[in-house]
Amino acid sequence: PEQQADMILSSARKALNEQNYPFASQRFNEYLQKFSGNPQAPAARYGLGLCLLEGDRNYEKAFEQFVNVAGNGGLPEAPYANYYAGLCQRNMALN
Repeated sequence: PEQQADMILSSARKALNEQNYPFASQRFNEYLQKFSGNPQAPAARYGLGLCLLEGDRNYEKAFEQFVNVAGNGGLPEAPYANYYAGLCQRNMALN
């Protein structure tokens, strides 16, 4: 299971880096459905948030992902998640 989790997360990150947001989003969602208790789950939520923000422009759903990560201050992604959560709020207010 751990190897499968790493493989799914790696493919999601690769797709995100290649700006293939639909595939990355699908893989991050798959990871979160199967491995939500895994220590890497917040990183997957952060990646999913980026896909929703950059790809779909779905600010509400992206905001939900970022707030979840930002609330866990011990994570390396937390400060960035805070920033992106604020960006989502700004865009929601403008639309």
